[in-house]
Amino acid sequence: MSNLRKKLVLVTGLLAATSVAAGGLVACSEDTTVTPDDGGSEGGPDTGTPDNVAPDAGDAGPDVIIVEAGTLAEFITANAAATCARYKDCCGSPAFDTAKCLAEFGTYGWVSSNTDLAVNGVATGGKVTYDPVVGSACLTAIRNMTCKNTPSAEHKNALDKCYAAATGTVALNQPCLSNAECANTGYCDTANDGGTCTALKAANDPCTINGAQSNECSYRGAGASQCLNGACAPALANGEECTYHYDCQSGGCNAADQGDGGFVVTCENNVDFLAGICELYVPDGG
Repeated sequence: MSNLRKKLVLVTGLLAATSVAAGGLVACSEDTTVTPDDGGSEGGPDTGTPDNVAPDAGDAGPDVIIVEAGTLAEFITANAAATCARYKDCCGSPAFDTAKCLAEFGTYGWVSSNTDLAVNGVATGGKVTYDPVVGSACLTAIRNMTCKNTPSAEHKNALDKCYAAATGTVALNQPCLSNAECANTGYCDTANDGGTCTALKAANDPCTINGAQSNECSYRGAGASQCLNGACAPALANGEECTYHYDCQSGGCNAADQGDGGFVVTCENNVDFLAGICELYVPDGG
């Protein structure tokens, strides 16, 4: 894997990415086309007063979260939009290709938090409980992300909120379309016909990575237990080599440029979440 492709893996959370020349991303094997519901408009004029607000409990400051994505389908769309908007702002170029970014990150969202939600039938299937306050906190955290030398705690805060916004309700041994439909003690084992919610594996149990991450060790692959070297194990400490952000206890897997064309990729307290992004979406470097 080339150094740039390895950096792209960090950003998208995908197992593989195409070359920058191709300018595309390899999708997961699941059918991830989404047609979001049209939220429509409420009756009467818009008074400018938000329907609901809640404090952002994950931040120390007095931030107020405006609930802006009222349904799961709206959240999927808004997650991708917020991700691309932050990438554009931080790349700092008016030439940033937002349409291309949205076309690709509509499926993935922030650190792949859309991937198992965007599977056909999940957003409208009634088997996922969506919390609009947490979902909107996710969007706010993305938009406020520090562009350079990002604290990993800040990055992890957004990652945690984006995944926590949706939780499945399907019990173990029942059919599922994706991991997101299973209750938080299970994952969707697609080795069975159509998929079956199966109990999460314990520490040291063998596991496999399907796509970008393993969902077998922690719920939706975003918890404290990760599939590392073929077995479920605690997330990595700072200084250890990583592949994805969720591999790290800090929430930041950072690709450090060594100045000779090479990169050292380790868990750190700060992270370059733009690694490879500006090269993909700013033509000829802007």
